[in-house]
Amino acid sequence: MSSQASADESSDCNGSFHEESNENGSDAEDAFLPSSALELEQIQKAFTKMVCVQEVPPMMIECPIFKRFVSSLNPFVELGDFESLKNDCLKYYETEMMKIKHILRNMDAKVNLSVEMLKNDAFDDILCLTAHFVDDTWKWKKWVLRFQVLNWESYSGAIVKSLEYWGIMDKVFTITVKSDIFDAETLEWIQDYIQKKTEAQVKGKLLHVHCCAWFLSSMAQDAFQEISMIIDKVRDLIIWGKLEPVWSITNSKLKEALDLQSRGQLDTEFVDDSCLLSPEEWKRLEGVSKSVDKLHSVAELLFHAKYPTATTFLKNLYDLRVSLELDFPNSCSYVNTILEKLLQKFDRYWEDTFLVMAMAAVMDPRCKMVYIEYLCSKGGNDKSQHSAVLETVRSFYDDYLTSSLQKEISECDSCPSDYEIECFNSENEDDLPSKRRKVGVVKPEGKVSSNPTNIRSHLEDYQQFVQANSQPPRSELDWYLEEPVLPWDQDFNVFEWWKTERPKYPTLSKMARDLLAIPFSVLTSYDAYYTEERFIDKRLLSSRGALMNSLMCTRSWHQRH
Repeated sequence: MSSQASADESSDCNGSFHEESNENGSDAEDAFLPSSALELEQIQKAFTKMVCVQEVPPMMIECPIFKRFVSSLNPFVELGDFESLKNDCLKYYETEMMKIKHILRNMDAKVNLSVEMLKNDAFDDILCLTAHFVDDTWKWKKWVLRFQVLNWESYSGAIVKSLEYWGIMDKVFTITVKSDIFDAETLEWIQDYIQKKTEAQVKGKLLHVHCCAWFLSSMAQDAFQEISMIIDKVRDLIIWGKLEPVWSITNSKLKEALDLQSRGQLDTEFVDDSCLLSPEEWKRLEGVSKSVDKLHSVAELLFHAKYPTATTFLKNLYDLRVSLELDFPNSCSYVNTILEKLLQKFDRYWEDTFLVMAMAAVMDPRCKMVYIEYLCSKGGNDKSQHSAVLETVRSFYDDYLTSSLQKEISECDSCPSDYEIECFNSENEDDLPSKRRKVGVVKPEGKVSSNPTNIRSHLEDYQQFVQANSQPPRSELDWYLEEPVLPWDQDFNVFEWWKTERPKYPTLSKMARDLLAIPFSVLTSYDAYYTEERFIDKRLLSSRGALMNSLMCTRSWHQRH
């Protein structure tokens, strides 16, 4: 039946086409004159770009319905088969890849990495290595550098190999991973390898950022694990549907059950008595669901934000801790025990991430060190953290200042001035300009008389007095920190602010540019709620190998963020 229907559909389309052609006569024939070779090539290139840039499955080129659609537009256009499209996509990737390489290697900014592992139907590990940075126009970019199935290659080997391929080993600034992807030894090996060729250091280590999405997901899972038997009963009470590894869906179902219970609308007629919840179990379920719901509220603010900078994470995570603490007086002892475990996990994450997050937040003119001081002054926070953040920020700024000066000197040395050429061509040392002589060496004319001892001692005391009372010159960082913080504005674009203020803070703006581009979560949007490695889209998986990598890369390079 399906074959006959398809044939009928095809004949109907062809019949209507010929009928229209007969009615219109020569006009219809003129509309479908054979296109020139150049026009056909342009059409093929346009379709190739559409597949590489948009989420168009390449296998669509062999779909009969799509072929008929193309033919209805122009029957003389042939887009080819899957293999020809694959070759065209790989050529497009190679062309765009050379442009991306040039941008990454020549931009005056660091690169922040994020690492995600995905799965396919064969449960193979798929590495997704992504670069996060702010480009020279102060636009935030998120570019995939490598998307490949790890058949025999290790995580660490694939990452290092990719960085060498792109030529950005010396630009790596941070690496953000889910804590369950790498063990400590693997991550340390990657850090040590990269550290040899990078200048970004905190106490001698590459900046390591723990993924916030994984952290919130693990907190939700821990809470649900404590009431797993209650959740099993709830699944028998309501229509649950397919069990998805997404913690926000689980919490939504629990809230649905609580709502039905409160309104007396739970249908328990055909439910075994062993599956019914006791009043105490309903109370425990309500307490846990309430706490997880707070995780979900914060997740929505973090993972759906337009500009998810450090300030967004720092503010909302602190609010989360305060909110969880407020649940203690209103919860039963069973739920309080769960809350204590959640808060302990939160404190460990906060301790591991606070320094990097706070450094980046200092670069937000709405915060600076004032907000860090405020957080550290609250109960339960170590006030010494404020000093540690300020000390690290100053250390980073000194490194950026030194690097800028070295770059200026290098540029001056590589481009000799007319004055230097004149000095080089001078045959007589006495002909050299006076400013080429050693600074501080003065040869006065005539006989030099020795100074009396008392005068020399007086001048030495004076020099010591000057040194003791002299103040170091004001730096860009000092000026920035001493200026008042900006009023809080939810829609404030910190990237645009630094773009405008860059002439005022030429060195500090470079540091802000790198810190503000740090991704504090590997995943965003709906993907951030997964409790397991995500499975790759089957349409993309059908592309296989090199084509799968090229499509993931090119689509991210052309995506607007």
